[in-house]
Amino acid sequence: RILSLPGSELSGVVSLRSLADARLIRALSAQSEDVVILGGGFIGLEIAATLKAAGREVTVVEAVDRLLGRAVAPVIARHVRQRLEATGVRILTGT
Repeated sequence: RILSLPGSELSGVVSLRSLADARLIRALSAQSEDVVILGGGFIGLEIAATLKAAGREVTVVEAVDRLLGRAVAPVIARHVRQRLEATGVRILTGT
């Protein structure tokens, strides 16, 4: 989805829709200490885990009340959340 919020056009705000976007995220994250990821689906969570492992402070913001809401059962979503939080990823749901 394309982010339609004020500020979405600012430098450093990137969507992941292509290989070029992925390369840009990698380059920008190398220059950043803190990263915010909007979306708690598979792709957003994979990026969160990867960037946390690379030493970044990572916050995931998910609009609905749980991660992976359309993809997995609640028990799996809780497990994934616990694993990510154990590594230090901050997760905000319902936000």
